Amino acid sequence: MSNYFALIFLCFIATRWVAQEEIVDENAVFIDYSKEDIIDKLQKLDDMNPAMIKTYCQHLPELLDAAGPDIIPYIKETLLKFSKESSPIKKLFLQQIPGVLKFLENQGQGQLMKDTVLPPIFDLLGNQDLDIKEEAASQLAQLVNILSDKEKGDFILKKVIEMANDDESEDNRLVAVQLFGKLASSFGKDLCDQHIVKLFLYLGDNPSTKVRRETVNYLPVISQNCSKELFDNKLIPFYRIKCNEHLWHMRKSCVEVIVELSKIADSEKKQILSQIMTDQFLEDQNRWVKVEAYKMLGPFIATLENQKQISEKLFIHFNKMTEYNVNHLSNQDEIMIKCSFYFPAVLQVFGVGKWAELRNTLYTLIKHRNKNVKKPIACSLHEVAKIIKQKRAEDDLFEVYEKVLKDQSDEVRFGAIKNLSNFLEIFDQEKKESLVEVLQTVQKDPKKWRIRSLISKQIKNFAKIYTPEIIFQYILPIATKLCNDTVNLVREEASRQMYALVDALNGTPQFIMVIEVIKGFADSKKYSQRQVYVLICSELMNMVDIFEEYFLDIFYKLADDPVSNVRITLARTIVQHIQSDGKLKDHPKIKEMVEKLRQDSSSEVRIQITYLDPIVDDEEDEQQQKNQNSEDKKIGNQNVEINQTEQKKGEEEDVPQIEEQQESTDQQKNEVNQKQQEEQNQQKDVQEEKTQEQQIYEEKPQEQLDEKHDQETEQKQQGEVNQSLEIEQNENENEKQNEVQQNQDEQEQKDQKKDELNEIDAQEKQDEQKYEQELKEENEIKEEQEKQAEQQINQDNQDKNVEKEVSQDNSEEVIQKKEVLDEEQQQQKVQENVNDQEKEQAQQENLQENAQKEKEEEQQEESQLENKQEEKQQDEQQNEQQDEQQEEQQEEQQKNEEKQGDDQQQDEQQQEEKQEEKQQDEKQEDEQLQEEKYEDSQQLQEQNENQEEKQVEQEENQKQEEKEQQQEEEVQQNEKTDELQGDKQETIPQQQEELENDKKSDQKDQEDEKNDTECQDGKEQQKNENFEENQENTEKNE
Repeated sequence: MSNYFALIFLCFIATRWVAQEEIVDENAVFIDYSKEDIIDKLQKLDDMNPAMIKTYCQHLPELLDAAGPDIIPYIKETLLKFSKESSPIKKLFLQQIPGVLKFLENQGQGQLMKDTVLPPIFDLLGNQDLDIKEEAASQLAQLVNILSDKEKGDFILKKVIEMANDDESEDNRLVAVQLFGKLASSFGKDLCDQHIVKLFLYLGDNPSTKVRRETVNYLPVISQNCSKELFDNKLIPFYRIKCNEHLWHMRKSCVEVIVELSKIADSEKKQILSQIMTDQFLEDQNRWVKVEAYKMLGPFIATLENQKQISEKLFIHFNKMTEYNVNHLSNQDEIMIKCSFYFPAVLQVFGVGKWAELRNTLYTLIKHRNKNVKKPIACSLHEVAKIIKQKRAEDDLFEVYEKVLKDQSDEVRFGAIKNLSNFLEIFDQEKKESLVEVLQTVQKDPKKWRIRSLISKQIKNFAKIYTPEIIFQYILPIATKLCNDTVNLVREEASRQMYALVDALNGTPQFIMVIEVIKGFADSKKYSQRQVYVLICSELMNMVDIFEEYFLDIFYKLADDPVSNVRITLARTIVQHIQSDGKLKDHPKIKEMVEKLRQDSSSEVRIQITYLDPIVDDEEDEQQQKNQNSEDKKIGNQNVEINQTEQKKGEEEDVPQIEEQQESTDQQKNEVNQKQQEEQNQQKDVQEEKTQEQQIYEEKPQEQLDEKHDQETEQKQQGEVNQSLEIEQNENENEKQNEVQQNQDEQEQKDQKKDELNEIDAQEKQDEQKYEQELKEENEIKEEQEKQAEQQINQDNQDKNVEKEVSQDNSEEVIQKKEVLDEEQQQQKVQENVNDQEKEQAQQENLQENAQKEKEEEQQEESQLENKQEEKQQDEQQNEQQDEQQEEQQEEQQKNEEKQGDDQQQDEQQQEEKQEEKQQDEKQEDEQLQEEKYEDSQQLQEQNENQEEKQVEQEENQKQEEKEQQQEEEVQQNEKTDELQGDKQETIPQQQEELENDKKSDQKDQEDEKNDTECQDGKEQQKNENFEENQENTEKNE
């Protein structure tokens, strides 16, 4: 048979060799692992082709190990050569540096590690490729532990500071931030406080968004390695500033970091972070920032455990996570999944007092259609039950748990069944008994073997929870059924748990029934059930009294079982028991079983017992040494007696007698050795006779079974050989495919990164251009407003001059002029209103055009998204970036407009105050000169001034209202660019109607003012007439 297997193996090797000859790889490289060839090839790297350089670089640690210490003088040159090759080889070289360091460490070359490896890494840090720089930085972080504190500051820290202060290269600043984060723990708190934190904050204010974002990502690492004072006074204020940046990418990265910062912060700083979370992140206008904030809300609340003051807003927002408006923000129910995952932690923080409100959220999570939402909450229902205690769990959770056990999704049921015993610990016996029936129904499905394995693992816990009656009535039948399962793994797990039922029913009337059930496995005709009996006994052997009384005799008989698989499991259990220092390792029957199994006909059984050979050999060696020592002592005593007798004879005889004595002693020794050899041969013969008797005693069916078993083993070996060869072929092919796929994936990732960076740069340029255009438009609007203000001021001055003429002359011509000016002013106002309408219409048309352009862009993007479904999220992020940047620019514009409006109002107020002061001075002069003559004219002047002030105030109010309306309309239009597609046509006539209504209301107000002025004039005339009559009457009386 052995020759047959050898022929098969040789044929396979020959066919494989022929196949390899047919398929020749042109780029294949043969490596000779001799020392001389390795040194020669590494010195001649410049003369090699790229394929050879790549292979030698890929196997560099192996080549160094093969060359040994002879390669050490040439290592520095070879590393520098690899660092100057093409970029793919540079990346490969950086990946081999850990192996090179390990080789130098094994050779005891500590100083050489610094001198040979650091220079090429420093050279590669200055490379233009960002990926090579990042890989070099990660390798440099591993080298820091080799250096001393002084060398860290002299070599590495200086290099990183130079990269951080490089204003020309953005990549150097980016890699410097990464190195600060990776090296902060190795530098220590002193260097971190003195140098790293200052430079880190300096880079945090860099104009590059990539550098600023990287500082935020590494902020928790720096916070862990700096002092508390700097964390509280420098890093937390820095974080608050970054949370208020206008770019949504920065705010999103701030959200991602808040949980790690909360773990480091004390109670005061945690309150600050919770305010930022509730007031800024969860209310952010950007969709992606808000989604990330809701995702991080659960873990953030978990960090606030044992805090006295927790914001109520956090609880409100967490409770909103199941609402449609919040969950609809993200794709694939990400927010709901996070809510269900962190539900027990949030409940533990807020306590049982909030259970009434959180109960509805739990019900919505359990009723959700997505299994990924239900699975976390199903796995954690036992923890929720422990928090809310027995009464609330019975009322609110028990029915929910029954529904989860009957759920359609297998994953949800797995999560509930896995922790069933932990869930039942809280309840009374009545509630526990009601779920036993559910167990019986769940484990009946023959296809769901994983559910049965989960139940079999919990038999030990069920034995602790239930009473002996329920164990005997329900749990024992379930356990015996699982021991007879069709799947081997279920049988093993259930059989190893049966000892718990025996222990629980010990001392009860049902104890004997359990023992009879277990013995029934040993009497079965199926060899699998006899294996189950052996596995049950593997745990019962620790219960010595019960095992010796009820199970040991049957266990001993199974050493002669006709099926070798039963004997193999028996040998394994005995070996494990002896190796774990079991209580029955020195029992005589166990030793007899070991000897039987050692001489078993099956080689697999003997192999299992060989694990005990070192122990047995040591005992036999000790016994043989003792026997040899005792025999040596006997021989020595005999020799002493012989020598004494011969000495007495030798005194009487001559020297030749001494030679005869020596010959006699040699003969005696030879006789003793022959006796020992005869005894050993006799023992061997006895053992051989015993084995022959045992073989004769065995029945013929056993021989047939052994022959069948041997044939099966031979067939298995043949299949294993063929399978191993096929596996080797498949592994080689898979390795090649994996290498190709890895290279392709790396290239794709790099291309994606580059595309993302280019897109971000293009977006930034577009935003800058838009911002410049908007500034130009704002300046034009400001100029127009200034012109209008100048015109109004000139008109006001003309009106005042006319009024002065009226007051002095009271002539009809001046009054006519005033009326003409009033008519002109009204016409100008009408024209201004018309112009404003036209401007608004033009703005609306521009908005429509922009909306159409945006529609076209969106259509193009949708077409791209259909072709590239994987890039959907990136495109959405880009669109949102543009929207956010527009919103931010509009907010800045609004702020600038508000500032300008305030400045204009202040200037107008100042001018009005100056004019009023002038008028008051003029009035005082006129009053002094014409107190007696022009009293009536002064009253008319005062009335006219009051009217003018009212008109001015009304005009200012109208202007402010119009500005506010324009600002609101612009904000609404910019915030709802996506909704303007159908709404703009409806808003345009509404705005026109509003303008017409405003015009009508203005005309009505003007008519009312005219009527009021006429009434006041009539009243004043009556007063003047009455005053004149009174004067005449007084004159008459005088």
